[in-house]
Amino acid sequence: MNELKITSITKKYESKIVLNDVSTILSNGITGIIGPNGSGKSTLLKIITGLLTPDYGSMSYKGNTINPQSMEWRVKIGYLPQDPGLYERMTAYEYLDYLLILSKWKNKQSRNETINELMEKMNLTSFENYTIKDLSGGMRQKVAIAQALIHNPSVILLDEPTNNLDTEERTRIHNYLLEISKEKLILFIGHIVDELSSLCSTILIFDKGKLMYKGNPEKLIEIQKEFIKEIKIPLKINFQKIKETLKILNIGQREDELIVHFDSRFNDYPGSSFSKPTLSEAYQSLIFSNQINR
Repeated sequence: MNELKITSITKKYESKIVLNDVSTILSNGITGIIGPNGSGKSTLLKIITGLLTPDYGSMSYKGNTINPQSMEWRVKIGYLPQDPGLYERMTAYEYLDYLLILSKWKNKQSRNETINELMEKMNLTSFENYTIKDLSGGMRQKVAIAQALIHNPSVILLDEPTNNLDTEERTRIHNYLLEISKEKLILFIGHIVDELSSLCSTILIFDKGKLMYKGNPEKLIEIQKEFIKEIKIPLKINFQKIKETLKILNIGQREDELIVHFDSRFNDYPGSSFSKPTLSEAYQSLIFSNQINR
């Protein structure tokens, strides 16, 4: 069992606190990380990889203190940053082979088998001999994901991995991550919140550098549902004035009316009723509550 313990991690950029005393324990499975822009998500992953040094705090893996700059730690992790730098003049196959050589995989047959298997999982086999610069954005993204997985790491850190992927390819990546997650510790930063509801066993929610929530998605929905209400507004009614009075989470349309979900702690509306939220609505409601409490 992989266990990563993060203790009191704090990081400042000049006078701005980007991570504020973050502590948590993570283990096998897929943990989703969500939060507004600038909430510290990517910074946390960079600290785990050793690309950034925290101002305070420590980390341990399986009970042993981590030196994030050590080769011993780096061979255990796979990392996909938001803007991966790919070797564009190489083919996808050559690039993955080169990474395995850097990871000291000396047996060529073993490298070939590993690359072929992962390329098949990523639906990249037909493009293995294309130079990376000639691939589409979606294909390049899959090569970037593959480079984080190719050396069979125990801890996988993915920063918005499904960017540029269509629905079919996103589902393919999800299925593969779920397949390996029983034996891997996977951190998955996402920006499509509802994408995480069926993918992640645990979610972490950050806001203003603080860890606001850790738990399963359904628990968050259960906690926030007592605040979230629904109204139905006929299209002929001027919605703009109503909109100005409510903290709206989501707006849908059904035939000749709008279905509006809102956070009732800010303001209520006559005739509203409680409605079970989506994960995205529950997440927004939690962020709103943090604004109330600040």
